[in-house]
Amino acid sequence: MMNAEKKSNICDRLACFNALHSTPALRIFHSFSGSHRNISFKDDAVVEEELCSDKEIKDLLKEIEITYNPAKLLKQQRLLLTYLYRSKELKQDRIMHELKLSISEKNHLREKMEHLEEEIKSMRICNELWNSDNKLWENNLLNILCQVIQQRDIALSKVNNAQSEHTNYSIETGLIVQLSPDEID
Repeated sequence: MMNAEKKSNICDRLACFNALHSTPALRIFHSFSGSHRNISFKDDAVVEEELCSDKEIKDLLKEIEITYNPAKLLKQQRLLLTYLYRSKELKQDRIMHELKLSISEKNHLREKMEHLEEEIKSMRICNELWNSDNKLWENNLLNILCQVIQQRDIALSKVNNAQSEHTNYSIETGLIVQLSPDEID
């Protein structure tokens, strides 16, 4: 209870001092709260540096709570302002770094996508050429098969004709031999 009253009393004094000297650091002091931080994609060095900065700010705020000397308050105000600006710069640097990483990843993915699209186009062209070649080869094979079948049929018909002529000749000569000369007259 006593600590809350003391803190309230200090805040009231700082507000009066702020009104008298009109400095932005104390306005920042009243609006500052270290509990709402967004943490994402931080590397260890940035996190450690940011935690040190937050620790420094909290330590300074504790020191301000127990300080009544205006000269010391001004010095602490400057330190607090420095810490806050440094913390802000660290966060901006981290955000810029994350943004640059995101942009480079986006560009890399875009290039990869364009490369894959080109590959797909070339594969389609190759597929179309392959299909047309297959159709051409199929037509050529069908033509060759038709020619072979025709040549076989022609050869078979010649063989059949030759066999039938030979059979007819054999039959005619066999009939002539069987007929005697007396039967012919």
